Amino acid sequence: MIALKNNHCLHKLWRSLQIRHCCSGLPVSGNAVITHNNGVCMPILHSQNQSLNILAGSNYSKEEELRDYLCQSPNLLIHENEYSASYVTKEFRLLSAGQLDILLIDSNGVPIVVECKLYKNEESRREILAQIFDYVSALSLLTIDELDYQLTGALSSTIKIIADGDEKKFDTIWSICATNLRAGNIRVILAIDEARDDLIRIVRFVNDHSDLDVRLTTIKKYENSEVGLILVPSFVVYGASESFSIKSKSKPRVARKEFESIISAYKNIYKSEEFLIGNSASNHRKIIKETWDANVHYEFLDRFNGPTIELHLENKKYASIFSKIEDVVRSYENDFLDCNIKYDPKWCGVGRIILELKGEDPEPEKYAEVMSRFIGLTNKGIEIIITDVEKSVITSRSRPTAETV
Repeated sequence: MIALKNNHCLHKLWRSLQIRHCCSGLPVSGNAVITHNNGVCMPILHSQNQSLNILAGSNYSKEEELRDYLCQSPNLLIHENEYSASYVTKEFRLLSAGQLDILLIDSNGVPIVVECKLYKNEESRREILAQIFDYVSALSLLTIDELDYQLTGALSSTIKIIADGDEKKFDTIWSICATNLRAGNIRVILAIDEARDDLIRIVRFVNDHSDLDVRLTTIKKYENSEVGLILVPSFVVYGASESFSIKSKSKPRVARKEFESIISAYKNIYKSEEFLIGNSASNHRKIIKETWDANVHYEFLDRFNGPTIELHLENKKYASIFSKIEDVVRSYENDFLDCNIKYDPKWCGVGRIILELKGEDPEPEKYAEVMSRFIGLTNKGIEIIITDVEKSVITSRSRPTAETV
């Protein structure tokens, strides 16, 4: 049996994948360790018969291949702390919005639209998002009876399976699903093989500035003749799930209470009016300074493997200065021996710096103290650098052209 480690979602993978359905009958044994970073999964080291073999990632032949795997195992897209999802249909053509890839419903009556995309297919990110909005708006115009009629009874059949013969449970899920449809409370999941930086940025923006629950999940494929097929999900952007649940019946998002405790601790510890919490998203909070461009900010991020403290550059005009800001942070590394510091120059095509606290389950006050320390030590050096960038931009705009001269 394969042991999956280093990510909460991977503990669930073996159950939800139901790999016996996907491995062409091949027996699987040995051990595998899987690591990931923002949806880009590293090779798997597979141990069998006292030998170590590396499983490199494989490419999907086409989007339909990824779609069919997810139809077989929809819970690859769902975190273990959420309500499980069930397959309703695939390639469903909405009369006014085109054909959606997969329609699911979770056991709490939330409709889920899944759109499958591959990195190699150069479809515009704008087109992808427009497609999503089209699907949600078209579904919200339908009553549950109209939708079930267009699906030739597939929705009611799926809810019957979820209810497991309990008529009262069926009526409850049916009623909740009807309410969610009419309210547009529809979760959207973009399932992809590799996440583009600009798509990550756009999906995060949609979640920050709308009531939509849009998620971005990568499904990495590994395969060889000995092990068979392994699919590894990574949650890249986790949407505002609380906005799309019947709150009295919904489960809280994983680590949500802990994350709120960290934000509360930060408010109590860091009293400065310079750096303020700039948003109220469920899985991240920006710490911004009014005199800075909002594309440069500190951030608390609630990842599935634990909260992190980060510094983000999210505009390409700052791409040339990431190395300078990295130098500023590196000069204070001895002040952060209680953290693992990671430098990611590819974030949004610009860069970010990540601080992961060492130790098991640090207290919220510890996160707040580290963020306060991080801001206190680095903000002046960073401000000098970004001010120089702004001055150079202003100078280049005001410089006369040959024609004006």
